[in-house]
Amino acid sequence: MSEQFGRVARLVLGSNGSGVDLSGLRIRFVITKTSASTANEAKIEVYNVSPEHSSLFIKAGTDILLMAGYEGNEQMIFTGQVRRGTRRVEGVDRILVIESGDGDSAIDSATVNKTLEKGCTNDDIASECQAAMGVPTGHTDKLDDKPHARGKTVSGKASEVMDRVVVRHDAQWSIQDGQLVMLKGDNTRPNAVWLISDDTGMLGSPEETEDGLKVSTLLNPAYLIGGVAKVESVYINGGIRIEKIEHSGDTHGAEWASKLEGIRV
Repeated sequence: MSEQFGRVARLVLGSNGSGVDLSGLRIRFVITKTSASTANEAKIEVYNVSPEHSSLFIKAGTDILLMAGYEGNEQMIFTGQVRRGTRRVEGVDRILVIESGDGDSAIDSATVNKTLEKGCTNDDIASECQAAMGVPTGHTDKLDDKPHARGKTVSGKASEVMDRVVVRHDAQWSIQDGQLVMLKGDNTRPNAVWLISDDTGMLGSPEETEDGLKVSTLLNPAYLIGGVAKVESVYINGGIRIEKIEHSGDTHGAEWASKLEGIRV
């Protein structure tokens, strides 16, 4: 496919993409996203960054944004905060290694302390947790409309309160690219469907798991947790709700792929 030629990746200091831009350098990355309420993770290696710029990227808590894809069609593949930045030397190359999490502070540090009035719902509780974490909405299903007969006090780590609320409603929540995603039951994200076949960049053959499939494709930064992948192959066909995505790439090497894992829908 023509849009899958001319691979590009660039790392930007600052979540809004307006900071230091490390375009043109060799960038290697492994991005792991899941439907769990723990933070998505990235390990990014950048070659031969200037000492000035390198020092900016090793400060814990710094916002970063990674764009990847193909010439004229790159998209955000990860946004998060630096957990740790280190440097190493291999031959003539100076390599900056960045480990990052998506929503670390929201998940690990945010607290909620709120008393809601009689008639509040579990969606109200979830909204208070979201507000405490300070993350915007990507997509959220409603949990229920049933009002509580009494007022409700919610207190503690916001992510743990959210965990307790959603598990009672057969739902799952996570932070994806800095936004809250909450899906109930077997629901999927709207307008997020991809056909995966030999003609659309499938690599190798899909593999059956206990309740779904694993499949690899050429790198596609548009894949979303909770979206649907419709797999068409010689021996295995079917749709999955995407529960795990691993993007791996090297602008100066052979690796440029996305691995998906999901449950059948």
